[in-house]
Amino acid sequence: MKHLFLLLFLMAALFHGTPSLCDTAKDDDAEELKQAVEPIKKAAEQGDLTAQYKLGVLYSQGIGMEQDNAKACRWYRKAAEQGDMKAQYMLGRMYYNGEGVPQDFVKARQWWEKAAAQKVAAEDHSAILYANGSFYFNIYIDGMPEYDIGILYSKGRGVRQDDGKALQLWEQSAAKGFVPAQLLLGYLYYRGEGGVGQDYGMARQWWKKAADRGNPSAQVSIGAMYEHGEGVKKDLTVAREWYNKACERGFEEGCTELKRLNGK
Repeated sequence: MKHLFLLLFLMAALFHGTPSLCDTAKDDDAEELKQAVEPIKKAAEQGDLTAQYKLGVLYSQGIGMEQDNAKACRWYRKAAEQGDMKAQYMLGRMYYNGEGVPQDFVKARQWWEKAAAQKVAAEDHSAILYANGSFYFNIYIDGMPEYDIGILYSKGRGVRQDDGKALQLWEQSAAKGFVPAQLLLGYLYYRGEGGVGQDYGMARQWWKKAADRGNPSAQVSIGAMYEHGEGVKKDLTVAREWYNKACERGFEEGCTELKRLNGK
């Protein structure tokens, strides 16, 4: 099933991507954005850790100022050293990608471990919104540090390669509701890779968690399992229902699979 192989691409995009931006933040007058940044910059300079984190995000994105990864890292570090979970995560990602600092997988892991150790509930979206002269930050973090540390162990970057440790971390991430981890675990159990045996039941279980959170790739994967009778009794009606869920979310592959199945 070709859609299964799209999962790795989707997860890679999530891992290496940057927090998404609201289109209004990109299109508004530059001078207005610059003025909106000033209160954040002033608070950051006075030691406010939340403002320091936000200023790091703005520098990394080049919103209201010239894009500057080195300055982004500087402000992330100030907030991270004061214990801000999101700043710790973002600083780790800067080290992982070598943005504003020399690439260093060990330091990336160390900052991610600090973030993972915190029990702070995070927001449910990843966006920077701008409206009425103010910025609104909504960055999803919970579960991401564990997921990314798992990537390090899986690839042996800055640590000894260890599939078992990677799996443990991905399970911790998935248990916190991080959808990419749920997708990845489903993929590993479906394929029997990453140190686990092939287990369609476990694959469906993890994909179901992601599907229930509205992920269309997981919905298509479950639909395919019902279409082909993999770990479940073959049921084309249920398969259509799952394909339709993905299609209704605008996922092209869901629409394609639904059309194909309806033509049988």
